[in-house]
Amino acid sequence: MSQYVRSLSSAKFIAITGSNGKTTVKEMLAHILSDYDITYTKGNYNNHIGVPLTLLSINKKDNYVILEVGSNKPGEIKPLSKLINPDIAAVTNIGYAHIEGFKNIKNTAREKYCIYESLKKDGVAVINNEDDYSYNALRKNKIYFGYKKIFYKKLYMRLKNIFGKTDFLDIKKINNNTFEINHNKTRVNIKIKLNGEHNFINAACASSIAVSLGIPLAHIKYKIENFIAVSSRLKLHELSNNIYIIDDCYNANPSSFKAALDYLSKTEGKKIVLMGDMVELGKDSKFFHKEIGEYAKKLDIDKFVSIGVNSRFASDVFGLDGKHFTDHNSLKSYLNNNIGFNSYILIKGSRSAQLEEYVDYLKSRSN
Repeated sequence: MSQYVRSLSSAKFIAITGSNGKTTVKEMLAHILSDYDITYTKGNYNNHIGVPLTLLSINKKDNYVILEVGSNKPGEIKPLSKLINPDIAAVTNIGYAHIEGFKNIKNTAREKYCIYESLKKDGVAVINNEDDYSYNALRKNKIYFGYKKIFYKKLYMRLKNIFGKTDFLDIKKINNNTFEINHNKTRVNIKIKLNGEHNFINAACASSIAVSLGIPLAHIKYKIENFIAVSSRLKLHELSNNIYIIDDCYNANPSSFKAALDYLSKTEGKKIVLMGDMVELGKDSKFFHKEIGEYAKKLDIDKFVSIGVNSRFASDVFGLDGKHFTDHNSLKSYLNNNIGFNSYILIKGSRSAQLEEYVDYLKSRSN
């Protein structure tokens, strides 16, 4: 049914997948295109049920339809991409999300890159040139985005009329919340309201999709600079006594956790982590949790607090200032007595950890 409804639409269809950032990129792109008639994935309705439901909800007058496509094991993206038959397909990045289902990072890359297979003949593949696993898109129209300068860029430009158009959108960090986009010899500086430098790459991905649709860079700059963070994704809450909550409890995997720790490490004040379990990491779950504790220690985080099953490996390896809890009340009592003036507390874990409870507790405590 959804495939039939999709076949009746004259809109441009955009499919977005990746290990991290796909919801942020989807929401950012929807904001860039908000002056047009659009339908886009609500929340994280990105699976074999959510994608068809979104397709069934499209309107005849839509100019653009934006679909987020998720997967936690091989074989899920290909049929969804076939349903969408996108004009533009983007992979935000390749990381260790859902590694339990994929077994290894190569399988993750193969699965994510399936989204390009159902592109329309004149469609555009949006490719992150930061990824170690490249996609062989020689005969497709494509745009590469990221910091890295592709060594074969000049060769691609020479061959673009033979094998399909190749485009590049380069970015450069200016400061902690400003970056430069360079596309077709046009440069703009963009100051974002999102926390964390990983959002420069998310913004570059959304911008690459937008320029492929013919949206001017000046318009993209204006829209991104007015885009507000998606709920519970590195969202900053200011409490009394210079206490700040960094609410990033929407989800977690090793890559996104390290990005959140990078952001926390650059704050000025006492730095505290409250970690919940990262799920779907398979047999290497202990290793990945320990890695987070070790990474936090290297960044000179002051205290590392955890709750859950595997998160204890992170707080244990953190050392003397690491503490693990097994019940909610003990953790709340600890937070009540150990978060003082001029503190930043990062709260992050997988969706199943339901860490919003502690965000709400700390916010209510300050009232």
